[in-house]
Amino acid sequence: MIGYFLKRWICGQKADSTAGSNFRRLISRLSVVVIFLLVVEYFLTQSFPIERSALQIIAVFSVIWSSFFFVIVVLAIPFLTSEGFRPSPIRLFSDALISILLSIVSFAVGYRYWGIVPPEGEIVARFDYYYFSAVTFSTLGFGDFRPSADARFLASFQAILGNLHLGIIVGAAFFAAQPVTSGGGANDDSGNDDRNGQ
Repeated sequence: MIGYFLKRWICGQKADSTAGSNFRRLISRLSVVVIFLLVVEYFLTQSFPIERSALQIIAVFSVIWSSFFFVIVVLAIPFLTSEGFRPSPIRLFSDALISILLSIVSFAVGYRYWGIVPPEGEIVARFDYYYFSAVTFSTLGFGDFRPSADARFLASFQAILGNLHLGIIVGAAFFAAQPVTSGGGANDDSGNDDRNGQ
């Protein structure tokens, strides 16, 4: 019985949803699972270090998954908006928050593999990778850590993703503030963006 409910939660199928909406729901829930697994990996590898080749596989997979999730589930939705389809701002906002967390955790694994350079005289602690990932994502840049030569492309790519996420969050807030017109099949306030479109 627990397996049935777990399968339903992960798959996220709704009878009144379109195939595109169900697919996005599935990808969102799988991303929550990926975040959970990456956090578990972080705590487990403190006691049981993994091989560098395994870390490379995890790093590459998590960065690709994070980028895929952002493009398919978050970035593409505003472009699907039409007269017959109005996405739920609540769902767009929650998907963007999942994407933010996924990006920070995924890129932190990438920095663990490709490396960051600490301030002079310090060593990199395990949590510093997550700190550097969050600072890079937010494009804050305190200047205490910097990417290694191998991680420069990764850091610049993450900064671009961070700026795009900010735009999506602001856009979702403005989108939510717009009044729903009675024509064009716009959805109700229930947060269901499944009718009349993707």
